[in-house]
Amino acid sequence: IKTLEMPSCLFGNFKSRMKRSIKKLEISFLNKSNRVSQLADMSVVSFVKIIAAVHKSYKLFKYKKNTLLSNRMPNYSVKMGFGLHVGWAIEGAIGSDFKIDASYLSPNVNMASRLEAATRQFGVSLLISDKLYDILTAKTAEYMRQIDCVVVKGSASPVKLYTCDLDLSDMKIEKPRK
Repeated sequence: IKTLEMPSCLFGNFKSRMKRSIKKLEISFLNKSNRVSQLADMSVVSFVKIIAAVHKSYKLFKYKKNTLLSNRMPNYSVKMGFGLHVGWAIEGAIGSDFKIDASYLSPNVNMASRLEAATRQFGVSLLISDKLYDILTAKTAEYMRQIDCVVVKGSASPVKLYTCDLDLSDMKIEKPRK
């Protein structure tokens, strides 16, 4: 019986091509996971920008300085809270022939809603779940501070809550546009 031997130069070439293919797959995987982290970062940055825009809005500043409003509601100011979580959801159209609204159903949507509601209890503008925190880039995660670890209603496992401390006191009110 004669065994068939492959020339080593063919096998070596195959081996190097496989190594290159595996390396490309690893890089592709890293790029995709990096893209997910970048999207997570962009979601946090977007809400920080919204909070800053509300704080420096000239129109909202005018309402705060309105004497009629301040007499009825002393120390009035606009406060907004945002809850950020990551996960799957099902989108559906709800409505009639005249008006259609989108609805999102999932335990993840409920979690984001509960986080948003909890911003009042913790006195912060932004609450981020540990699931979202875990996929942030290290650079963005540096700006987050863990506030608490809670068991949210409807969930069996505890959730770590994070926030981004923002010092808005030095932020100037934008000038009115003409």
